[in-house]
Amino acid sequence: MFNFSVPHKGLQEFFGAKYITNHLGKHPDSKVKIIKYTFQHVVGCLQGYTSKDIQWLLKNPSRTQLKNFRNLLLHVAGLLSQPDVMSRPQHLKEVVDLLAESGVNTCNDWLTLLEDTEINYTTLERVVKHVIKDEKKAVTVNDSTITSAKVLLPLISPKELNIELHRKESNVHDVVFPHHTYSGLYLWHSFKQPHQQTISHSLLHALPRGLETFVGHLDVDATLMLSKFQHLKYLQLAISDDHDANTILPAIHVACSTLPNLQRLFMHVPVCTVRPDSITIRLPDVIDMQHGFTGVSLVLSGVDETLMERAGRIARLLLPSIMWYGFLMFPGSNMTAEVWRRFLHELENTGVKVALRIGVPYPSLITVDEWRDLFTIARTRNLGGFMTWPEERLWM
Repeated sequence: MFNFSVPHKGLQEFFGAKYITNHLGKHPDSKVKIIKYTFQHVVGCLQGYTSKDIQWLLKNPSRTQLKNFRNLLLHVAGLLSQPDVMSRPQHLKEVVDLLAESGVNTCNDWLTLLEDTEINYTTLERVVKHVIKDEKKAVTVNDSTITSAKVLLPLISPKELNIELHRKESNVHDVVFPHHTYSGLYLWHSFKQPHQQTISHSLLHALPRGLETFVGHLDVDATLMLSKFQHLKYLQLAISDDHDANTILPAIHVACSTLPNLQRLFMHVPVCTVRPDSITIRLPDVIDMQHGFTGVSLVLSGVDETLMERAGRIARLLLPSIMWYGFLMFPGSNMTAEVWRRFLHELENTGVKVALRIGVPYPSLITVDEWRDLFTIARTRNLGGFMTWPEERLWM
């Protein structure tokens, strides 16, 4: 016995669009009534019409109705930009105008559109006309919009920008323009996987001085340069090896002592590449005056049972003089409840204190009952609480 179901909506629309496009040439004067709209309908029907073709095919929708066609129009814009599609410039301009009417108006939206349309001059020129000059929301440039940002940012009025990249940041210099302000620079790849080769030094030279957040890995000279960014509130820095521990940690002290607005310092130490003997200076005291507790947190990555003792020593050696961390995070660790229990006792014995939470990856080998037990142990030993979080949360 066979089970049949109605064909997928997209498949129905595809064959409907093929039927319409195959008959347009035979009945050029007929009034085509389109019941279901897909981007195939619109692109297939463009040949043979002159003005406001897309709007006509959508039966002259109101502004409210256009919102329902937003995804459709995004597909249309993407298809019209393909080199093998015979489209005319007015069609690209029309679809951009219709997208603006449908509610696509933030710079972030336009960056995404340009990225999806294989950037061309016609679309770019039309998008610039629709970018809101006095937009209040900060614009975020990420891995998927960095290419479009390079061409759009030089052409628009000043904006507040955040650059947030998870892949290697080799092209990040190309999105730094002097007429924009940059409030956040998040180079997650170099923070999570620190290495000696870094572009951060030259990048900091290029950035305007209004930066409030920096995430990444710096060499000594770039770390000392942070003192020029007097608006900095949040720092997330990493050391990669023993050499970094000997050179960058002292530079962090110097930089932090000159930053009057600094509220949070997150330090990432990959435990397998940094020996406790290389750490000769503790982290500086940073107080989060807004919340009234220590602003220093430590990220110890890659801890397993064999590195547990080393991780405890590193946590103790880096402990600020006020003897508290805000958070203590362990990305990349997957230990049993019994091992975590021993590790918590190790931390207590070394004098480490945690104000808020110890964070370990989720999913984990820990059951709900074991988690409750570990939470109680952490709470009663001045280690905050014991939480399981998704891996990405442990880096924040």
